[in-house]
Amino acid sequence: MTAIALRRDDARMALAALVFGALVIGTTPILVRLAACGPAAAGFWRLTFAAPLLAMLAGTRTGGIGTPNRAMVLAGIFFALDLGCWHYGIRYTSVANATVLPNLTPIVVTLVGWFAFKERPRPLFLAGMAGAIAGAVVMAEAAAPSQPGPLPHVGDLLSTATALWYAFYFLAIRSARQTRATMTVMLWSALVGAPPLLATALVMHETILPATALGWAAAAGLGLAHVFGQGSIA
Repeated sequence: MTAIALRRDDARMALAALVFGALVIGTTPILVRLAACGPAAAGFWRLTFAAPLLAMLAGTRTGGIGTPNRAMVLAGIFFALDLGCWHYGIRYTSVANATVLPNLTPIVVTLVGWFAFKERPRPLFLAGMAGAIAGAVVMAEAAAPSQPGPLPHVGDLLSTATALWYAFYFLAIRSARQTRATMTVMLWSALVGAPPLLATALVMHETILPATALGWAAAAGLGLAHVFGQGSIA
């Protein structure tokens, strides 16, 4: 179950939803490679397959789908940039690096929350984040010798840029969630983010359609992972 009906003051359930979402999203780098289409095209199919289910879920909520606000539009733009950089990073570097490096997002989110929203993190949180980042670096270095990818430095740079766009996406989602339901926010961010990804795929002369039945299944899996993984995180 996603975080659709979570109470805002239920910290334990919110944390459980966050962990569940992170585990689901952790499967997406493999699905991107199995999709057998271009990197941006894979992002497009992820949002396209997710949209009908998100619309159905959003339609059951009080207030329905409605119209997007500024935060939702920004969330869609930032998520398109996030997926574009991440999926190209997956193509050019190792799956391990493309999974680990984008998870530097908490650094950006913590700093912005600290200075922009005056949400001062506790020392224990900072110590835990430092340990997690150190672990991410060790994991990335340990994975480097095996299958580094065709352009590992470019892929690593794109994967690191993903952390920045994902942080901005988080902050936009945070703002949008103050007044709108999770699935409504997710739906509009998907509808806004899909067209730029398709345009990028066309400009880059990517393979748009998955080449195999397995590729289509992986693309559909990306959509489900987006609804239940990204939805839980939102």
